[in-house]
Amino acid sequence: MVASAAIGGTLQYGFNLAIMNSPTTFIQTFINETFMERWDIQLEDYQVTLVWTIIVSIFSLGGFAGAIIAGPMTIRFGRKKCLLLNNIFLMSGSILALSSRAARSFEMIIISRVLVGINAGISMNVQPMYFGESAPKHLRGAASLSSAVFTAFGVVLGQVVGLREILGSEPCWHYLLASNAVPGLIQLLTLPWFPESPRYLLIDKGDKEACINALRRLRGCEVQSSELDEILQEQAETKGMRPRRPWELFTDRSVRWQLISVMVISSAMQLCGNDSIYFYASYVFKEAGISDEKIQYITIGTGTCEFTACIMCSELSEYCFVPFGAVCLLSALYVGLFLPETKGKSLSAITSEFHKLNFKGQDRKCESQTQAQYQLGEHVQSFVNYTWVLRYGAPVVESTNQLIWSFIVAVLSLGAWAGAVHSGSLPVTYGRKNALLFNNVVAIVAALFMLFSRMAKSFEMILLGRFLYGYNVGLGLSVHLMYLGESSPKKLRGFLTLTSSIFIGFGKVMGQIIGIKEIMGTDEMWPYLLAVSGIPAILQFVVLLFFPEAPRYLYIDKGDTEGTIKALQWLWQENDLKLELEDMQKERESTKGEKAKTVKDVLSSRCVRWQLLTLAIPCAGVQFCGINALYFYAFDIFHESGVPEDQMHYLAIGIGATELITITLCSFLIDRAGRKKLMGYGYLLMGVTMSLLTVMLSIKDLNPWIPYVNIALIFCVICIYGLGPSGVSMALPADLFLQAWRPSAYVISGTINWLGMFFVGMLFGYIVDGLGQFCFLIFVAYSVFSAAFMLYFVPETKGKTMIEITEDFHKLNYKNRAADIEKADDAVATKF
Repeated sequence: MVASAAIGGTLQYGFNLAIMNSPTTFIQTFINETFMERWDIQLEDYQVTLVWTIIVSIFSLGGFAGAIIAGPMTIRFGRKKCLLLNNIFLMSGSILALSSRAARSFEMIIISRVLVGINAGISMNVQPMYFGESAPKHLRGAASLSSAVFTAFGVVLGQVVGLREILGSEPCWHYLLASNAVPGLIQLLTLPWFPESPRYLLIDKGDKEACINALRRLRGCEVQSSELDEILQEQAETKGMRPRRPWELFTDRSVRWQLISVMVISSAMQLCGNDSIYFYASYVFKEAGISDEKIQYITIGTGTCEFTACIMCSELSEYCFVPFGAVCLLSALYVGLFLPETKGKSLSAITSEFHKLNFKGQDRKCESQTQAQYQLGEHVQSFVNYTWVLRYGAPVVESTNQLIWSFIVAVLSLGAWAGAVHSGSLPVTYGRKNALLFNNVVAIVAALFMLFSRMAKSFEMILLGRFLYGYNVGLGLSVHLMYLGESSPKKLRGFLTLTSSIFIGFGKVMGQIIGIKEIMGTDEMWPYLLAVSGIPAILQFVVLLFFPEAPRYLYIDKGDTEGTIKALQWLWQENDLKLELEDMQKERESTKGEKAKTVKDVLSSRCVRWQLLTLAIPCAGVQFCGINALYFYAFDIFHESGVPEDQMHYLAIGIGATELITITLCSFLIDRAGRKKLMGYGYLLMGVTMSLLTVMLSIKDLNPWIPYVNIALIFCVICIYGLGPSGVSMALPADLFLQAWRPSAYVISGTINWLGMFFVGMLFGYIVDGLGQFCFLIFVAYSVFSAAFMLYFVPETKGKTMIEITEDFHKLNYKNRAADIEKADDAVATKF
């Protein structure tokens, strides 16, 4: 219902704002040509600008008219019918815009903009009203906020459709102006299937039966008496009162502050400077030296930022300021650490300063790539260039080719973030096993895109395939850990969840091996190399069908005792399951009546505060321990030690194999030494070793044997990483949260992990350029901090049940608050 109402509603507002940027020159030319044909008059530039300004700004006057008539229309026809009738204005405007060129009439464009503005003005008022009156109380804010989301999405969609490659060209500008009819047609076809606003039916029309039917259709279940009572109470309070006219609100004291709030907030949207930023953005981009052809793509980025921000606000509520604060902090660090001062310098001097950054360490970066990675990038970039020549008759610009390759590499992390976000809902709705099966379908589709990309001559298929691979990894990593943690016995939980790290290391080694030029790292085989990930997906899809669902999910979430016993007997090959069933019974009792928690619940609830900190700092934040910096410097050190460049990819395999072996050893130690010691002392030793490595890198030219010491230190750090943080960061999160909290906790873990990887990948080159070998000191600080956090605050989870672990954390969550401790103890008590 939200999509159906919004696609013909507030989406139109954003869409019709955005599509006017691209055809500016073409419409101004059309105005001038029309005057010449009619009156043989060549308009002055200011006259053409005046007519164009009227075309653009009259949209707002139409919106004003639509806002005025929206109130009477909703009262007379209802919210749903008002939205449907609103499309009459839209379709009429679209027809006029489409016919304007053939009729040689710019006046038709002006009338079209008025009608489209009326449509936007009505929809901007009626759509939030429809959502607010149809949504349940706990979802009313999110449903109403979707109006802003679709407005931002309309801006992005209008910017994309307005590209010169689509409809933003001289022959197609009238089709661009008429393209707003497509969302309107979709709404006309879909919205009739949804009910009228329940509150309108009961309060305005007095039709209780229709209200109940509408609520039943919207909720998908029987109507709760509390919700119906609330509507009846509002009906009783407004009984005998006619709808207020707009001017009556100004004299009614009972709504004075509501009116002031609406006026301030609404006017602030226009006066906050957002529109002026959009207006001046193109000028700023042009002044920065960006060509006119590329400004349109950057403009899409501005709309995408607004769209993403709207979605984040709806998901994170008051925590939405956290990512914005992070962006501000990162921007401040970037300016403070890397940006040279330009005050009092000539343009040549400023350019020279930037060249020092642009080309610093270029040779080292080239040497630092493994041969297999370099060859694959070379093959794909060559394919991009070949595709570009076929399409546009000219080779792609080198910078553009490099940008496309960077997107292909980086989009994996963004896809993984999307998968991590869905890891909170899919396993709860469909179960852990079914979520993994669905995830394999995603990987198989991605493999097919990769396999046929060269045949279809489409590098976009590679981009989409990488995004789907990322989604597969992000969803699979979280659900995999859930499935193993909820299916394993207490004494083996650490070992089994740590196998995920083992297989990650094994996957690295396998990828490095099959990526060498002797196997699949050739120009003929690269599509098969990119598609080979589909083979494990097919294998898991076939094999996993024969395994049962996670026993804890069956027992705690589904209440299926018989299915749980069968699953445990199948998995453990034991009949004495009394202790395990009692443990699950305790956990189910502790969460009885609780629905699965949302991400906001995890972030705001005191009872999981220390579990969340443990999840975020030493576990999900493992990307910040410096292992990527180590891999970067490893090849530089190998090169200085005299290793030939064509042997580098074999050393890469050796590093991956070292990590795999140490993680495997960690699986045998985790249930003996415990999670706390392995991770705490692991981080501490990593910090000490990287500090020593920083010193040795600073004096590497003093003696020829120092590079060999650095090689030994690199392998020491990799061994420590594999024995501690790498493995335990996968195993520990499965111990921290009860069933109701676990899926959303994994969403947060995946978000921190994948966004951390993305930002480290994007910023690491700049950090190395700015700090050199001293970049390790940042990671040393993180490692030491994580070690202190683990050793001083986090309780040991080895050999404990979920309830016992929760009780240990409650001592931290409710420290020095005896009443809260008693309350927490009551929450985990059982009826036995």
